[in-house]
Amino acid sequence: ERLLEQWAVEMDEHGKVGDRGFCVSTFSHRWERPGLDVATAHPDTPDHKKAAKLAAYGEHGTCPIFEPHHKFDYYFWIDFAGINQFDIREKQLGVCKLPAYISATTEIIMYNSSTVDYEPRAWTRVERALGFTFTASPLFVYMDDNYPNEHLDLDQIISSNPRCFAKDPVTGALMLIMRDPCADGACVTDPRDKKLLFELSRIVQKAAPLNPQRIASGMKELDFGSASILLDTEHYSIDCEASLRRMSSQRSTLASVTRTTTVRSSDTTAPSDSDIKYPEEVFLEVSAKSKLDVPETGHQEKPRIKMSL
Repeated sequence: ERLLEQWAVEMDEHGKVGDRGFCVSTFSHRWERPGLDVATAHPDTPDHKKAAKLAAYGEHGTCPIFEPHHKFDYYFWIDFAGINQFDIREKQLGVCKLPAYISATTEIIMYNSSTVDYEPRAWTRVERALGFTFTASPLFVYMDDNYPNEHLDLDQIISSNPRCFAKDPVTGALMLIMRDPCADGACVTDPRDKKLLFELSRIVQKAAPLNPQRIASGMKELDFGSASILLDTEHYSIDCEASLRRMSSQRSTLASVTRTTTVRSSDTTAPSDSDIKYPEEVFLEVSAKSKLDVPETGHQEKPRIKMSL
């Protein structure tokens, strides 16, 4: 609420702050390090791969519907942060609010991790059912470990997990299959969650849908196993193209700087940083943990580059 209140204070007449609109996304994912010990259980990998992908998603600010005219400032609702993990009563109350949390967000981002299986987890099944019922965006957003640096191979995604993904027979688009959170091989870490899962499943099956795709399907009651939702992969392609262009530009810039440094190294006096004329593109804003993609040169000499950290 405080975020929205501050946004309302700072936004312009078009509802934007700076040049971006506002969007909140629910992040649906399977925890990388699950467990009953809340001190050690964690949703991400030790190298924080999911956090890095969400940061890239927010940096690009892409929405295929409005591209290239509008960008968005993305905020994320994540179960680990949005539901109390240390107090069992507060945790159960937070879980009971899942329909409200998800209906308050614009879209669902589903994360297809290569190190844990998204599909059979009972909680991810509930999340996709809730999103298919209550979110305003008709499509789920697809994200995986290769985002945004490699192009998608839909056939490979489907063949590697046919219980989770399918291809629309008409459009060829990627689809996410809805499965029963309380049956059909669903798995849970904490047996105490089963009652909550059953109640949420019952609610979502009978609820009047808000999601445009489910409304258009005419599905009055959610039929697990046969129902599926279209996934947005267009944003993935847009962001991938932008990332590849940027990496190509960085490589060209680094090559240019390396050539300049090599030529100057023949001088009797080694050049100082102030002597070298850096192209404007070299002054990049990168995070402290970012890795610059430097082409191999056959030796370990580091290019002379200034960066703002």
